[in-house]
Amino acid sequence: MLTSSASSGIFRDARHHYRLLPTPSATPLHNKLSRHAERYHRPEVGLHVFACAIHAMSRFWSIKALSSTLYLLSSSVATIMLSLLAALALAGTALGSPVDGQQFIFDNKASSSSDWTVFKDPIKTVAIIGAGPSGLQAAAALNEHNFTIRLFDRQDSPGGNWYYQDVPCRREAYPDRPLPVAAYTPETPGNSSKLYSDGEDGLTLEDRWREHTGVSPVWDSLHTNSPAVITELTDAPYPKDSPWVISTHQIQRHVRAFASIHTLNSNDRPPSSSSAPITSYATRVELVQKTGNKWTLSLRKLQRESLHVQVSWWTEEFDAVVVATGGYDSPHVPEIRGLQEWSSAVREDGTHPVWHSQAYRKPDSLRNKNVLIVGASVSASEISRDVAPAVNQLYISIRNNTNRAAHFLNRSIRRISEDALKVADIAEFEPLPPNAVGIEGGRVRLLNGTVLTGIDEVILATGYRRSNPFLRDYLAAAVNSSRQSRLAPIISPKGLTSLHWTGHYSAPRPPMTILEESLTDAFFTFAVPDPTLALTSVRPWTLGQHQSLGFARVWAGLARIPNEKRMWEDYRGAEENKALPAFFGTYKSEFIFRQFVHWLNNEAFIHGGRLVDNWPVENREVFTYYAEKEVRNHFMLGFKTDSDKTQLTFHATQWAPGYISSTNFTEAENTPSPPGSRRHKINGEEAFWDEAVSDAVDW
Repeated sequence: MLTSSASSGIFRDARHHYRLLPTPSATPLHNKLSRHAERYHRPEVGLHVFACAIHAMSRFWSIKALSSTLYLLSSSVATIMLSLLAALALAGTALGSPVDGQQFIFDNKASSSSDWTVFKDPIKTVAIIGAGPSGLQAAAALNEHNFTIRLFDRQDSPGGNWYYQDVPCRREAYPDRPLPVAAYTPETPGNSSKLYSDGEDGLTLEDRWREHTGVSPVWDSLHTNSPAVITELTDAPYPKDSPWVISTHQIQRHVRAFASIHTLNSNDRPPSSSSAPITSYATRVELVQKTGNKWTLSLRKLQRESLHVQVSWWTEEFDAVVVATGGYDSPHVPEIRGLQEWSSAVREDGTHPVWHSQAYRKPDSLRNKNVLIVGASVSASEISRDVAPAVNQLYISIRNNTNRAAHFLNRSIRRISEDALKVADIAEFEPLPPNAVGIEGGRVRLLNGTVLTGIDEVILATGYRRSNPFLRDYLAAAVNSSRQSRLAPIISPKGLTSLHWTGHYSAPRPPMTILEESLTDAFFTFAVPDPTLALTSVRPWTLGQHQSLGFARVWAGLARIPNEKRMWEDYRGAEENKALPAFFGTYKSEFIFRQFVHWLNNEAFIHGGRLVDNWPVENREVFTYYAEKEVRNHFMLGFKTDSDKTQLTFHATQWAPGYISSTNFTEAENTPSPPGSRRHKINGEEAFWDEAVSDAVDW
């Protein structure tokens, strides 16, 4: 339902770039609009929309008499005319606006001073890379807007990180591989195919398959560290009696259900025999390059045969590309003295006693062992609780990191198993004794001088790096090494960069003087923005559908994005692009949520299309209750089974008191502009939202 707070953003001047107006207090007219909003697709709603617009503007100028007069006028004299205009606008045909699925080609003669990005060529074909929750929502939105789409994923089924497989993964490198080949080494031999036999090039068929597809890092008993209400795709809701927290297997089924609803599953076929296939699973994208006005994707697909694996290479061209692969494609190995030697140690059964947490599946192999976990972020804390009942002694090494003051990082430390012995950061893995089997006799020296002995297993829960080898031209190192590059880096050590808040590749640069502009071609080389490339950059479960709808509407001509200059004014930096997907419910993340809502609804009012709303009030109440009441106070009433109670107890230390509250939602609604400070106070403390970095940095 369209609330009064959502409606107030529809009527503002688009030239101001969707900065939120102060939400007018509730009035009978606003309430009337709210009651009728669920029927926004009906023509008579145009009357209420128009009247509310006049009323909101007049209240803003405190001209109540004018408000009442114009409202009565619109109600009594212009009802038929306004209803007709509203019907035409919402149908997407008013004043020549396109209907859903048509490409709106902006005036090619528009001057460079236009406030909006101008697309000179129609966008009809779109590639989506990645079939996790983000990619599936993007594919669904684009498909609904009648684009010709192709969805690629290197795994053989949808799910992304939530596609659980109880199989060994490709072993991580010691030290880290260079970023352009960290996840895999791209191959671009041109259009060709080849049959591989078992053992060819020293690889079994199974090894070759896993190297190509990758294996997600989730484990068998993993449960979400957030309630189900904020881990759900709207078109495939969980059953009403689902527990507070959801298992990896439930999420996997949930994501596959969403894929099936939108005919995006691995066994789905095109609607007709003449239709081109939409999905291509077990297909790895090797390279994405812009050639002329087209994006060329170099692709590599594996197909199993009885005694062989067939590998095929080919290319496809598209007008636009969505990258929805996430940031967990390359495990990170820290640089600790002696670790490389220890990583080479092998037991008599051929297994390695030192390994990355990406390979963890079940605690069985660790039973009765002495285990050292390195790291203290999400993977470390969750695995510690899973293995603690099985092991003999559990150590967990925690770095002295000032970022631990941030609430969302500190919660991982609070969630570490009570049976784990917390120890200091590691100074050195001392040299192993001669002829040692595995790491027997090994000594681990800590920074405080303590020495750990008798360790049987070392798990590196030290996070991941975003590699995306197919974007090699957009890696910061590649761009910075070329003086003549016209590309801005997307993947940098600080996270995703050069993206507008909508997710479009914006290649921002600082404002320039007239003199600097005149000297650009002669002395400076600046990147050229290309918003036909977009990356999913928000939390998929809660904001992913809004961002996906934004991609579809912009490329269909049903929504506008700013020109290059204004994109730079909107640019927030890599740090916020990195933090935004993870930390739902915070004040600033909620403000950005509302910015998407206001932008989409402004554009829908101009160009046609359905209206969207903020996160449902009932979901806010459930989430706030979970975070502030049930979890903080450990109330255990009303649970059906002991397992529900146990799951909630596990999550009882997740949230800091006062950090998540209903005011985070309501204050974001009533704030006229983005928070000016990069920090906000929580219960008298300074919470550094921008310092809440990912596992890759803060292990």
